[in-house]
Amino acid sequence: MRFSSLLKTGLLVAAFAALVGCKEPPVPPEVPLVISQEQDLWRAGASVYAPDDYAAYRAALEAARNTLNAERSQLVWFRDYGAVSQAFRAVLDRGERLRGEIAAAAAAERTAAGERLERLRRLVRLLRDLAGNLKDSRLSGRRLARSEVDLDAAAGFLQADKLRSVTPCLDRAERDIQEQVRQIRPLVTRFADPVQLQSWQRMVHETLLESRQRGRLVLVVSKLERQLLVYRSGQELRRFPVGFGFNMLSDKLFAGDKATPEGHYRVAGKNPHSRYDRALLLDYPNAEDRKRYQEAKRRGLIPRSAGVGSLIEIHGGGRKGLTNGCIALEDGDMEQLFDLVPQGTAVTIVGSLQQDNLLAVALRGLQ
Repeated sequence: MRFSSLLKTGLLVAAFAALVGCKEPPVPPEVPLVISQEQDLWRAGASVYAPDDYAAYRAALEAARNTLNAERSQLVWFRDYGAVSQAFRAVLDRGERLRGEIAAAAAAERTAAGERLERLRRLVRLLRDLAGNLKDSRLSGRRLARSEVDLDAAAGFLQADKLRSVTPCLDRAERDIQEQVRQIRPLVTRFADPVQLQSWQRMVHETLLESRQRGRLVLVVSKLERQLLVYRSGQELRRFPVGFGFNMLSDKLFAGDKATPEGHYRVAGKNPHSRYDRALLLDYPNAEDRKRYQEAKRRGLIPRSAGVGSLIEIHGGGRKGLTNGCIALEDGDMEQLFDLVPQGTAVTIVGSLQQDNLLAVALRGLQ
């Protein structure tokens, strides 16, 4: 009887298996789609652009996989992939929303990188223009050249849509540019200082007032504008382009600093046979220069062994040649000036004649 019952049960199972078949139901099509989607999202930088949402996506994917594995643990004829299909479809939907989020974030990063690239390129152009206009090698150099290489590389990566490679190039370029700006800022800051600019304008006003009141010829030299202006009776008579030394942006403090002094001076002598064609010797250092020199020395701003300096001239030899603090003109211009200027003529040297000068504008651009 027992054997007969078992045989009957076996026959029923065999009949059911024959009826439904032993072939496993196909895995829902959403499963391979999700696997492909997950790889695409990873390659697109989901962990970078949307880390929280990507973590939630991975958690939903893991739950869907658990549902699939649980269903696969059932006997073949008891498996039902409806819940699996639903779970993976939800993951697909979440992934598509995540894909849109990544695309938006990547587009924003692309735009920001492009704007940053252009901003850094503008700073490099500004620094290059300053170096070219002022003929001062301290305004350019290895760092600036290195930053240009990095910016070109960043532009290439940006065009190739390799955003992960853009930022390191921009970071290196910005460090070099900012270090360059940090080094030159002390050189140019005073040209944007309202107090300093007002002082220079007051000096020029005093000189022109003397010229008008006494009907005398006076000279005004502007370092930044590279101009020597000749006035008689307060009216401009002539102007000549001039050149300066390596350290033209600084005011002279001591011998050997290669800076051109700023202040009120007089033509102390005329030399028609200078090694630089002709020359007008200025009465540098005057009492004000000596006072500033002593104060700078007391504060430790200059070498203890350095003297105050002397032999500052307005001479020929060509304005493009670097001087040690003198003011240089082309020989033809110097010959004309030499004939115009008597000994004792007032000479006022200032940093700039303009409130909104080249360096003031540049400094705003370097902020």
